[in-house]
Amino acid sequence: MKKNKIFKMYEKASFFFKQGDFEQALTKFSQVISEGGSSVDDDMILKVVNAALRQREKCQFRIL
Repeated sequence: MKKNKIFKMYEKASFFFKQGDFEQALTKFSQVISEGGSSVDDDMILKVVNAALRQREKCQFRIL
């Protein structure tokens, strides 16, 4: 049951990421990692890092 919930949260985060909403994606991916425990794989962690970097780039672009 828990693994299914984690996968659904991961799917939602991936959706936000594809839409370019990196802030929402980062929030959801972080939630997946914190609640996922051993069901979190390296790909999920890489997506969190990628979302964070893209969100940072997006914020820097707005400042410029």
